[in-house]
Amino acid sequence: MMPTKLPGIIAGKYECIALVGRGGMGTVYKAVQKTLGRTVAVKMLSEELASDIEFRARFRQEAEIVGRMSHPNIVAVYDIEPYNHTFCIIMEFVEGESLQAKIDRRAAMSETEVVSIGAQVARALHYAHGFNVVHRDIKPDNIIITPQGVAKITDFGIARFMESKFKTQTGVSMGTPRFMSPEQVTGKGVDGQSDLYSLGVCLYYCLAGQPPFDGENPIAIATKHLYEQPPPLSQINPAVTPPVEKVIMRALEKSRDLRYATGEQMAEALEAAVEGRSAIRINGGVSAASFDPTRRMESSSAMVPVRPAPTPPKPVTAEMSTPRVAAEGEQTPGPTTPPPPPGTPPPRRVSDITGDSSGGLVRFVELLRPMARWWPAIGAIVIIALALVFAGVSNGLWREDASQGTQEAAEAEYRRTLSQVSALRAEGKTLQAREVLVGFAELYPSYESARVAEEIDKITAQLPLSRPDSSLIVAERRDRRGKEFFKDPERYHLARAYLIAARDLYRGARGSYPDETFIQLLDRNLTGTAALRSADAATSAARLAEMARERMARLGAARDGQVERDLMTAIHLAPDNYAYWMALADYYLSTGYTDDARVLLQHVERAAPQASEERRRAGQTLRQLNA
Repeated sequence: MMPTKLPGIIAGKYECIALVGRGGMGTVYKAVQKTLGRTVAVKMLSEELASDIEFRARFRQEAEIVGRMSHPNIVAVYDIEPYNHTFCIIMEFVEGESLQAKIDRRAAMSETEVVSIGAQVARALHYAHGFNVVHRDIKPDNIIITPQGVAKITDFGIARFMESKFKTQTGVSMGTPRFMSPEQVTGKGVDGQSDLYSLGVCLYYCLAGQPPFDGENPIAIATKHLYEQPPPLSQINPAVTPPVEKVIMRALEKSRDLRYATGEQMAEALEAAVEGRSAIRINGGVSAASFDPTRRMESSSAMVPVRPAPTPPKPVTAEMSTPRVAAEGEQTPGPTTPPPPPGTPPPRRVSDITGDSSGGLVRFVELLRPMARWWPAIGAIVIIALALVFAGVSNGLWREDASQGTQEAAEAEYRRTLSQVSALRAEGKTLQAREVLVGFAELYPSYESARVAEEIDKITAQLPLSRPDSSLIVAERRDRRGKEFFKDPERYHLARAYLIAARDLYRGARGSYPDETFIQLLDRNLTGTAALRSADAATSAARLAEMARERMARLGAARDGQVERDLMTAIHLAPDNYAYWMALADYYLSTGYTDDARVLLQHVERAAPQASEERRRAGQTLRQLNA
């Protein structure tokens, strides 16, 4: 709830007259600067946050950085003043409303208005990036639109110099999940292009009335930014023109290399997308028409040849009908038929003769006559077509024979490779065996790719951890498997176990783990979820685990996807029941996926109660595996 009591006069010259709102780090007041008689905005850090040294540093940094910049589309900062146990930033007061308020008030904004706002913000970001300042939280709430249509960016409170040594410990919380770039989600090298991605999300939101990605919680949204493609804008709002859609969708590319390099480049692309277009109505607003009568027509991909129309005969003149004496050496044209005398009826055509008993035949001949000159060409086409059909059939038969031969050769080579792999594994040379199998996959990429990939994955899970080279390969597999689970909310506990296990190996091999942010996201999302589980969840988990055990007993060492899925779901429903983790570890051990068992056993040994049977057995099994 917002406070109603206004603060006193700040620094003896700023008198607060109204409450404007409250942000993530402070409260904003409308104030009058008594010495100059001008209206200003006062942003006051809350006393709770002011007691935190890190937040005080970040808040003070806002004034120092933004105070150096002067741009018509960035809210100006005038001063910084202490007040009681906190301090305030004195800044330009902007009459208007936030872009979020405009979106909330109208289902979808007009294309021209959105493009104008986008170009202004893009140029303001280009200016800020020139100071090596990254905003890091571009969203509709931080863009104010004046009644004259001027867009102004506010709240550079979490911006920082890219080369600054000031490091935050809040990780991905610096930003708003709906508008965060993929690299911001993972904490990898946030730069100016991250701001442009966030701006692309804002523009998409304006025209679609909904953000490109949404979800039930921050981690679900962050996952979509990392792995999913946004729905085409025109599917949601068909009135959006293709050029504007193209600009916005490019801003939302996952790879920075595919986005706009600078804010100026994005602004120019936005303006070019609506240049020279007439206005049309879109959801009650004005937008750019998709048709430009002056534009060049695009050529069709399927070109149909058209025969030129016959040239009309020239009218006969007296000059043309008069005989002409040829000059010396000039060939004289043949005799010219003089025109009929005036009043002479035109000659009758064969098709006009109706009294003749053979008139039907004559008419048929008359119809065929124009085609007569094409018969040689038609015959040639028929012959060529027959030749092509014959060649195609022959070629298909040859290819079928060749494909059959290649398939047989690949099958024979695969059997030979498996024999070699088996021999190497018998000698304890698991890494060399894996290399042989990978070499086959590279040589025959189209041969049973799923089966070969599964065999490679299985042998990777059996690599020893005693050697740095094989240890790193296993770490990469753990990391890859953990991120696959990361995509599914029902596998978050497993994802965390695999990523922590990957981190352990990476730290041993390289000294650090590059994707710590994934673990932080999982920790944040999984905190407190135990209290939300229903009593039915435990019952369902027990039933699934029992079904899985029965199938394991019946199938023996055979791999079964249903067993794996049932045990994983049981872990999701009751993650603190470590018997389910042990059951899944037993399944992996019986099917030859040794490292998957290691990952689960390590988790049980870390997380299970000290005196529990599961923890004791997990430690004992791990020691046997690592012996």
